[in-house]
Amino acid sequence: MPIIRYFVFVGSLLVALLFLADYFFPAPPQARTGVDVDRSIIRIHSARTLPERIVFDTSTVLAPSREPSTRDAKNEIDGQFPWQRHGMSAIAAERTAYMASIADQKRVRDHRAQ
Repeated sequence: MPIIRYFVFVGSLLVALLFLADYFFPAPPQARTGVDVDRSIIRIHSARTLPERIVFDTSTVLAPSREPSTRDAKNEIDGQFPWQRHGMSAIAAERTAYMASIADQKRVRDHRAQ
């Protein structure tokens, strides 16, 4: 399979390049073993300030909301899909018109065949 040969060839080439780079480039310098910095006195201070604190007053009692009426529900439905707006009568009228058009097409086809 050519794809497997490709991955084997490229993978072995990359490993060989890694070994060659390790051989020709100098070794990294060793870590210093000298005295380290006293990190206990380092303080990090930001110039940015946090936004003001928001306090929510939960001690007050909210006024109860009014119950939705049937008029509100009707207004919600009026803005939605046509079959919800006009009910099942709209669907029945659409279906009747569609069936009548199919019957007309069939009648015309039968008349032409005679």
